Amino acid sequence: MSNNIIKKLYLFILLIFSGGGSVYYANKYAYIILFLITCIIALLYKIKLNNSIINALIIWIIFWFMCSLIIRRFIPVQLLFYLNFLLAAYVLYKLYGNDLIKNISQDIVILAAISIIGWLFLLLDATLLASILKPFNFSGGFREEYGIYDYIHIGIYTIHNLTIKTEYAYLPRNAGFCWEPGIFSVFLILALFIRTSLLKKYIGSFGSLILLIALLTTQSTTGYIAFFIYLLYYYSSRFATMKLRFAIPLIIITIIGVYSFFNLEFMKPKFEPVSIYRSILVLMVLPQFCLEAG
Repeated sequence: MSNNIIKKLYLFILLIFSGGGSVYYANKYAYIILFLITCIIALLYKIKLNNSIINALIIWIIFWFMCSLIIRRFIPVQLLFYLNFLLAAYVLYKLYGNDLIKNISQDIVILAAISIIGWLFLLLDATLLASILKPFNFSGGFREEYGIYDYIHIGIYTIHNLTIKTEYAYLPRNAGFCWEPGIFSVFLILALFIRTSLLKKYIGSFGSLILLIALLTTQSTTGYIAFFIYLLYYYSSRFATMKLRFAIPLIIITIIGVYSFFNLEFMKPKFEPVSIYRSILVLMVLPQFCLEAG
């Protein structure tokens, strides 16, 4: 197995883990295995820890220990969780450098394409798809505590809720590889931001269209509002040099978008201040994330 394949597989595994689709991903044994994989990768590629990451790890250990004393309870899983991802993020950056965000966006596009295929299959025959995927299900009983027994997760794809009829529409919601559609929509917006703002890909390019179609199928208020805000940012930054025939439709789309959020029956039951807060938070975090990565 070539070094390039190992790098890509490591990033892909971390991405799947971050979607939180299975109980096993939050298991202490999974954290130990992930830690060992990260150490092996670091040794294989001769990655040395610098002072910054060592200080970050020490600070987190001290913080965890102090919190444990305050609550009089030690939770090793929390210690392992953040140690794992701090170390993994450092190793990933050392592996990829400035190409990290490009590879993240590429993987999300692939997962988005898989999710669209799964979503279309759900529309055609949800029961058949569930019967095909159940032998490979390793959700670990995730969400059964909420009375949801038709949740299926196979790593690269999740059936969030088998029933076609949802609270908001007679369509299944697309959770992609994540535990729920809202989280998946955040990954999609992240990839879209990377592609269009940092990699300078056209918003109508094939990869971007895959992300947009997947975002539409999530039926996520957070994702929709985040995308609308980003769309305003994307075009407003080009507004000064935009030709009149493009500027006028943009203004019309903005008016229609604002009206839709407040008046359409599809959006109204889901339109909550918390969704607006989450969306704005996503848009605030994205530029900082990308600046740090770049």
